[in-house]
Amino acid sequence: MSYKGSEWNKWDLHIHTPESGMANEFGNDWDKYVQSLFRSAIANNIVAIGITDYFTIDGYKKLLTDYLEDDDKLNSLFTPAEISAIKKYYYFP
Repeated sequence: MSYKGSEWNKWDLHIHTPESGMANEFGNDWDKYVQSLFRSAIANNIVAIGITDYFTIDGYKKLLTDYLEDDDKLNSLFTPAEISAIKKYYYFP
């Protein structure tokens, strides 16, 4: 029997979306926001992302439905290698 032991990963559990309305440098440009979010996560080896908008989960829902569940949208914004990484992440509201 082989025992792997503990595995350490980076999680970022305090991310705001444009729906948060606080310190939003992206306005309503969700494509720019999503590209920045995921490319930063890839560059920093993040494996889990927590969306912590104030008083709403609308940003979390939009991220899931309009991007993560829409392969055409992802293909228009990211390379296949980036999409592969994005699909492996864990997302939390």
